[in-house]
Amino acid sequence: MTEQNTMQPGDVDQEKDLEILRYAIALRDHEARETLEHQFTENVRFWLTQHACRDAVLRYESEQDYVDRTFQRFWQAISDQGLTFTSLAGALRYLRLCLHSAIMDTLRLQAHARLEAPPEQDHSDEPQVGDRYNERELWKTISKLLANEQERRVAYLHFCCNLKPREIIYCCPDEFSSEEEIYQLKRHIMERITRNIDKLR
Repeated sequence: MTEQNTMQPGDVDQEKDLEILRYAIALRDHEARETLEHQFTENVRFWLTQHACRDAVLRYESEQDYVDRTFQRFWQAISDQGLTFTSLAGALRYLRLCLHSAIMDTLRLQAHARLEAPPEQDHSDEPQVGDRYNERELWKTISKLLANEQERRVAYLHFCCNLKPREIIYCCPDEFSSEEEIYQLKRHIMERITRNIDKLR
């Protein structure tokens, strides 16, 4: 990630903002924090529009929710870890990482909720295609067939979160090296399912 991309969408007075940031960190000054949040809210919104998982996560929470959670994570991390920054670009890179973490948390929580939710009562006469109980039991069976955590992660993100291979790469850059690796894992997953189709009926 280049400093130029991190600094988008607009120009800022870097020395001034870095000084305000240091003041906010050192003294935990509320007014300084509000000033910085006002200054960089548009940066966070811009990064969210560029994120590969944007459409998926906006199904669950609003854009403003992710902005708020990003700054909450940022200040909490500074407080807990005693972080300091020597450049404004470095601080913005970390702020962008906080947004990414908030997005990934939402995806994990929603995937977990879909699998763990109890069956819903439905009194309509029409057959229900998406029965949550059956989904949960099906996933338990499938997960036992998968060889390792990588296959389970791809199956989770692809089948439960509806993410494409490029989106999975973007969301988990430290776990997968290329889209081809994702496609290969998907092929292994489908081969295992096909060989064990009787167990899934």
